[in-house]
Amino acid sequence: MVQLWIASRRQGGNVATEIPDTPASEPRIQERVVLAPCTHHPLQDGERLLVRAGVGTRLRVSGRVAHLLARCTTLRTVEEHARVAAAELPFLFPAPAEACDLLLSLREAGLFISSRELGRAVTGAPDPTPGSASVTVCLVTRDRPDLLERAVESALTGEPTVGDPQFWVVDDSRDAPNAARNRTVTRDAAARHGASLRYFGLEEQEETVARLSGALPRHRAAIEFLLGRRRAEVVSHGRAFNFALLLSFGGTLVQVDDDIVCRGCPPPIPTSGILKWGPQGRKAAFFPSEEERAGHCTGVRANPVAPMGASVGERLATVAGELRRREGLDLCFDGITTDDAQALLGGRGRVAVSACGLYGDPGTASSSWMFGLDGGSRHRLAGDPDRYAAALRHRNSWLGTDSHLFARRHGLLSPLRAMDHRTPLPPHFPILRGEDYLLGSLLPLVDRDAWFLEFPWAVPHLPGPRRQWPADLLERPETISFARLTGLLWEERLSSPLSTDVGHRLGLLGRQIRDAGEADPGAMEEAMSYGIRRLRSGFLRTLERQLRSGEDLPPWYQRDLLRLLEVNRVALEDSRPPVPAEMAEPGADPVAWTLELWREYGAALQAWPEILAAHAETASAG
Repeated sequence: MVQLWIASRRQGGNVATEIPDTPASEPRIQERVVLAPCTHHPLQDGERLLVRAGVGTRLRVSGRVAHLLARCTTLRTVEEHARVAAAELPFLFPAPAEACDLLLSLREAGLFISSRELGRAVTGAPDPTPGSASVTVCLVTRDRPDLLERAVESALTGEPTVGDPQFWVVDDSRDAPNAARNRTVTRDAAARHGASLRYFGLEEQEETVARLSGALPRHRAAIEFLLGRRRAEVVSHGRAFNFALLLSFGGTLVQVDDDIVCRGCPPPIPTSGILKWGPQGRKAAFFPSEEERAGHCTGVRANPVAPMGASVGERLATVAGELRRREGLDLCFDGITTDDAQALLGGRGRVAVSACGLYGDPGTASSSWMFGLDGGSRHRLAGDPDRYAAALRHRNSWLGTDSHLFARRHGLLSPLRAMDHRTPLPPHFPILRGEDYLLGSLLPLVDRDAWFLEFPWAVPHLPGPRRQWPADLLERPETISFARLTGLLWEERLSSPLSTDVGHRLGLLGRQIRDAGEADPGAMEEAMSYGIRRLRSGFLRTLERQLRSGEDLPPWYQRDLLRLLEVNRVALEDSRPPVPAEMAEPGADPVAWTLELWREYGAALQAWPEILAAHAETASAG
């Protein structure tokens, strides 16, 4: 007999409830459950009072049971939870059967969320009258007129897009002849297709900056930071993306990079036929030649702009229901966490961003993701020595999913994405790279209802001259960019404020980042060290997990895993102050520069809602 102290709002007080040890029948132990969000309060003799958030159920449990529950924050069957506990806590639960009985009792007491509950939450009645929003498609380019012409043609070809979209070319070219040609490409394509396609180049951008600075003189520095041509020599699309956010505020933004082709291609592996929820790593395939990659970009879907744009802004139940009706998909919650499960039960979630996979250049600065792959993706990378050697040289792959996937976080957004901009999205960081990673990190912090939807198709990402991975790929330890460091340090910072207002939370985040910019240089250096070491230690754990998995890894792949382990372990233990990549201008102090960027970016985040509102007001007045 397991005795738990339980209290609920309905009961109005504490009662001791004895939960009988019922036989662990097969259906019960195979039920998939995840621990509900609970606060823990220490009591006497190592006991804990657990309070389930939002429900009021209170349970007094022993410290031993609390250790068991700490292993139950990912959706698994009761039997799997018990096996994990027995493996990780053999001194407390030498036999999985005892842990299984305890978990079944706690399940009856209301301390878990089941996959059946999650299924009901995301398959409820859809909105009777789905909301409609204006659609703005922005093609962002910089000094690549040939690529822009290809991207514009593909974006305007194919099935009609949702609603009556406004197309823009946002040009950040620094070479005057390229800018002139881009303006011509835009004019000719608009005439040829009869489309609402307009050019937004340097002249239009400078006029916008001047108009906003006049309307908001107290935010002139923030406007210049986000939208001005500061550090023109630093390659980044962040500044141009911010103009796209201005042009689309109040509706849906479909953002198109100039180096893609708007053509949805099926993945090179069979699709799963399921609708997945929760954190899932991207899958990958690798092509030793352009011809082999192109051979997979067949059976082409229509222009993906329309379905991606149509999904954003809608409630999860509405989008999930439509996908299940149209595609015949089954639900799969494997891997969903406690926090994600609670967010689904709340029923407030909506699709804030939709993205897709890509063929060709993966668009990443680092190649470490290749050594974190598992299952079929790892076999496609390392199963053949010649193909593996080619993968370490050529940036020619497929990155994506084999299913429709909902997640609350996204580490790498595709160069074609749609975003709900009826509430303020965080501005992109205007210089350096990794602006997509930073947006994916910050959006969940400022918008609690935001979810990402990734589609299983992929678009060709062909940036022009073929790039290759560096020859010393296996000699480079993991390092960190400004965007990665900022996202890493703030990913948990806004979990406690109760406000759900996006503008208010954006201001809170900006204030915290701005305050961090006033930190003592020694504290900043320590924060940088923490970020890099956390990244490297996580990478080391990934490598070690593969080597200890018991799988029959190819010898050439094992050799490289061991080499990467050595390189990153030496770097992790190095006592010298780290100098992160992309952190400083030539000759500048990386610590001082990072502090300066945090001060400016924090102030810009605080000013951003007013900047958006002022643009909407002054642009319409003009």
